[in-house]
Amino acid sequence: MKIAFVIHRYAKSIVGGSEFHCRRMAEEMASRHEVEVLTTTAEDYVTWKDGFAPGLETINGVKVRRFRIKARRNLVRFKEISDFCFYEKAHTADDEREWVRANGPETPELLQFIRDHKADYDVFVFYSFRYYPSYFGLLEVAEKSILVPTAEEDAAVHLSIFADYFNRPAGALFLTPEEQDLVGRVAHGVLPPSDIIGFAVDIPPGLDAAAFRIRHDLSHPYLIYVGRIDRNKGCDGLFRYFLEYDRRKTHDVDLVLAGTRALDIPNHTRVKYLGFLSDKEKFEALQSSELLVMPSPYESLSIVVLEAWAMGKATLVNGLCKVLRGQSRRSNGGLFFSNFSEFCGGLDFLLENPEIREALGRSGRDWLATNFSWTRLLDKIDDLVGRTIKRS
Repeated sequence: MKIAFVIHRYAKSIVGGSEFHCRRMAEEMASRHEVEVLTTTAEDYVTWKDGFAPGLETINGVKVRRFRIKARRNLVRFKEISDFCFYEKAHTADDEREWVRANGPETPELLQFIRDHKADYDVFVFYSFRYYPSYFGLLEVAEKSILVPTAEEDAAVHLSIFADYFNRPAGALFLTPEEQDLVGRVAHGVLPPSDIIGFAVDIPPGLDAAAFRIRHDLSHPYLIYVGRIDRNKGCDGLFRYFLEYDRRKTHDVDLVLAGTRALDIPNHTRVKYLGFLSDKEKFEALQSSELLVMPSPYESLSIVVLEAWAMGKATLVNGLCKVLRGQSRRSNGGLFFSNFSEFCGGLDFLLENPEIREALGRSGRDWLATNFSWTRLLDKIDDLVGRTIKRS
């Protein structure tokens, strides 16, 4: 079969989120099928600033076809139309479609390619419902499409245009049961054939946690956060909680941050920012940590939580996020908090009880090994792709 993956950004340098999930899925599916990725020249996720040339290239054995972006995201305009569509009842469906265009990345050439080459592919797999390529691209080939929504419990998913949109593809793949339930509620209980796939974690060889600590001058026990350092990921709340926790001097522990920065980081001796880490260093950072903290209120799946469990590390996550709470309960791999008191109590408990902390980490690792492997995930996708082709 010939399968096209369609996504807003695609690069080896993106090591988290829907882009990373899509890349690893495309790479693994390429072992069974002819796979091509249709994407844009964007590198920056905030402005859609170009970072790549249009045209064809090969990344890890997968053919990638990039298309020019019509314009960068106008942040002022995007905020205005977001506020209007999210909070004003008087807006229309056309206003919501304009929100999708403003969200971007707007790539008319990509849409035209899909129209012109619809017959060249057996199935199109679209990632992330909220972006221009997936929203408008899927509508061109709905009868031979699979949607991976990566939907989160935020204002965007409740825009009226998505209720019908979620019913349009021939199939859907969800990352967690909570995401499937959310999309089902938005779509008024009517969904195409679907399955839940999650994600399989690959641990790089040759990890050296001791060398990592020396290299980054990490002499204290530390909690680690890995991901975009952004308000949307709950990092501003994490900073407030940790600084107050440190002021009370319950435990001698640092907060270590790794990832791209879109938010000012407190200038504090116990807060360490390592910048962007390679995949190997990310796992070394997890390996040498006490535990992972994940404050995000919006997730469709937290890959880094799965990666922490793969390393046998317990997690402390935002319990207000249904996905993170569900992942924690199903795996018994960590604790969750919904306020500052619970954050402090959970952190104290994990730091004061290393044997329980290690048991939670082992439980998360065992759950991950039992439920997620590439063979199992690819079999699920193949089954749904087969059903999609049969229906079309």
